[in-house]
Amino acid sequence: MELVILFKNLKLLKKIELLLGIAGILSIVLSLIRFPFGDELLIISFGLLTIYYIFLGVLIYKFDKLDSSGTKFSKIVLSFYACNSYAVCLLGILYKLLLWPYAKEMMLGGVVSIVLIFLQ
Repeated sequence: MELVILFKNLKLLKKIELLLGIAGILSIVLSLIRFPFGDELLIISFGLLTIYYIFLGVLIYKFDKLDSSGTKFSKIVLSFYACNSYAVCLLGILYKLLLWPYAKEMMLGGVVSIVLIFLQ
């Protein structure tokens, strides 16, 4: 019974992730064509997606990856590390699009940590 509830919640969380991703892509387009309030929409959409990955992404990553050899603690640590890496990379992209300082450093840190995750 709990597995069915978890699966339904996982589907809902993935739909929320998809909607936030679509809003992020739309806000990038609106920002690039210099639509009024395009930059503000970009900040809001990427901020919400970053918050989503920090707080709720751990659940998606932990329960989506089926690893019988790993322990529960290692799955939690890996999912926490992966989601924070995604969040740092998203913030780096946001900084790069808005021409804010330290964009390259944030993107480099996020991408390198994501590559380390995929190598495991």
